[in-house]
Amino acid sequence: MSRRVAALICAIWGLGPAAGWAATSGPVSVSAEVEPMESLDCSMVRFESGVDQGEVSTMDFGQLDRPTNPDGSPAAQRSLRHFQVFCGMNTSGRAYTVTQTGGTLTSGSDTLPDGAWIFTPLNGVGGNPSEPLPSGSTVGTQGTAASTDTLWYRSDAGGAGTTISSTYGITNDAANGATEFVPPDQPAGNYSTTVLWTLTVNP
Repeated sequence: MSRRVAALICAIWGLGPAAGWAATSGPVSVSAEVEPMESLDCSMVRFESGVDQGEVSTMDFGQLDRPTNPDGSPAAQRSLRHFQVFCGMNTSGRAYTVTQTGGTLTSGSDTLPDGAWIFTPLNGVGGNPSEPLPSGSTVGTQGTAASTDTLWYRSDAGGAGTTISSTYGITNDAANGATEFVPPDQPAGNYSTTVLWTLTVNP
């Protein structure tokens, strides 16, 4: 082979790809969203002396009423307002529980009696007893709202979605659940607390 031919072959070989050569492009962002399988949507309506005042976002019981006994002596205080809460749930067919957690109404170091601050779970869809809740479900019992993880509603085994309802009030009436009473000489103040509703998928 002549030197000229050998040089040409070497030149051709030199045009080939180098060993281990690589190129990249990216990275690019990749994402996907999975919609939550649980939802709890609540709304609240205020009633004043039993009359619907429309939807509200806070439980403002206003200035407590100071009624009198038949003999003219001061009676236990109460609010003329009460609130009805409605919650709709969806868990994609999984059994679930809804609870409520509320605190004691306080103003500085003073407190309203917990037994006058009442949570009442209602029977029926949206609190309508003529429209039964799903068969196999359980509704909680009336008691003080100043409690932790109190049962409001437990679904049937199939986790059927529905709308539940409850009421909240500050009452001086044992027939409305009062076990304690706001005395006539309760210290003045702006009493406040919070209420939380929680949906939990059953294990």
